[in-house]
Amino acid sequence: MHVLQDLLVPLHKVSDALEWAHQEMEVYPILLCPHRLYKHPYKTMMYPDLGFEEECRRGDTAYAQMYTDIGLYYAP
Repeated sequence: MHVLQDLLVPLHKVSDALEWAHQEMEVYPILLCPHRLYKHPYKTMMYPDLGFEEECRRGDTAYAQMYTDIGLYYAP
């Protein structure tokens, strides 16, 4: 089994990312793993979208934004 692509996308964009993966690659199985990115007073390697707390989409809080890691795998 090989990893073809690994994406980290905001939860509200998962359906778009899955549609893109299907249209462009048609590779299965797909692993979905939720992640919560916390808002810190300092910048880190991964940081929530600017202003995410103002919209507060499903899964988000005032201090964290939900992301999903999408792993695309295949066997040659």
